[in-house]
Parts: sequence; structure tokens; C-alpha cells
Amino acid sequence: MSLRASFAKQSHLSKTRLLRRKSLLAMTRTRQDDGELNPKRLNKITSLLVSKIINQKKDRRIL
Repeated sequence: MSLRASFAKQSHLSKTRLLRRKSLLAMTRTRQDDGELNPKRLNKITSLLVSKIINQKKDRRIL
């Protein structure tokens, strides 16, 4: 993989992570009024999602 392709892929992954984080934040803003989620809970959810994504990528590399 060329350096340019590698950079483009990394940039795309960063954008994807940012969009996921933004959507999680939007969900919590609506739910915080009901008291369902708080910032600590959001961080836990985010870290679980990121680890799940990383594990999926590792599984794809193995296949």
C-alpha cells in the first residue's frame, strides 16, 4: 500500500470515528434530560465501541 493510500485510509478512519463520537454525543444530549446517560457512561460506551471495532478489524486480518 502506498503512503498516500495509507494516509487516505487513516484519514477516513479518523472521520468515521469522529462521526460515531458525534452521533453518540447527540444521543446522550437527548437522553441526558431523562437521566439515562451521563458523560462517564458515554466514555464507557465509546471505549467499548472502539474496542469492538478494533477486534473486528483484527478478525478480518486473520481471515
